[in-house]
Amino acid sequence: MRLLAYFIPTYKLVYTISVQVICTMLSIIIPTLNEEKYLPKLLECLRQQQYPDKEIIISDGSSTDKTVSIAKSYNCKITINKKRLPARQRNAGAAIAKGDVLLFLDADTLLPANFLREVTKEFQSRKLDVAGFYFTLHSDKLLYRFASLYGYVHCFILQYIHPIAIGAAILSRKSFHNRVNGFKESLFIGDDHEYAKSIQKAGGTYSLIKSKKILFHVRRFEKEGPFTLYCKWVYMAFYYMLKGPIKKPICTYEFGKF
Repeated sequence: MRLLAYFIPTYKLVYTISVQVICTMLSIIIPTLNEEKYLPKLLECLRQQQYPDKEIIISDGSSTDKTVSIAKSYNCKITINKKRLPARQRNAGAAIAKGDVLLFLDADTLLPANFLREVTKEFQSRKLDVAGFYFTLHSDKLLYRFASLYGYVHCFILQYIHPIAIGAAILSRKSFHNRVNGFKESLFIGDDHEYAKSIQKAGGTYSLIKSKKILFHVRRFEKEGPFTLYCKWVYMAFYYMLKGPIKKPICTYEFGKF
């Protein structure tokens, strides 16, 4: 009986700590622009996630399709911006977020089962302040399977040179988001990586999440062509290394045209 009396309080303490780690309030922020085709798939995916304390914020760029009405049907919080810019919309969503931890997702991102529970647990237990994700391209084509493997190796190596945080999925603490004034809206592209770097420079801990990958949509690859898109990314990467953050259009890279 004495032994049992010892273990019960210990069990309660461990259980309480684990629940606090797992169930930190999470604000999920999704910038959108005419995403009626893809947004329902993500929202349904989020509905099926086993994570009780979350809110979903749709930060819309004045869509002309059914994006906003779809968001309302899923009881999302909604903010609408006249200026159509992912960085602006992420910041607007974060401004009304109640959670201590922010998860930024693109509207065409998909998540595996137990994603929210597992990644939030890892984020908290590793005491991270900003995190990116490894990804798998959402296609069974051999080309994209190879590209997924290449992307994994690429992200693994580059994370030690510069924080990797693609806009399709980024986790951060709201306290650090506010400390660095959010995403840099003056940049043409690359605000996602600069965001992670800014938090790291401000004293935050960065890493790539190991427990779960995101499913990255291939619609831009399909529209522009895999080789063309890859060349653009390589060009922009070299431009960044030589001249710093990309503040002006250096190539055609449209948003909301898919």
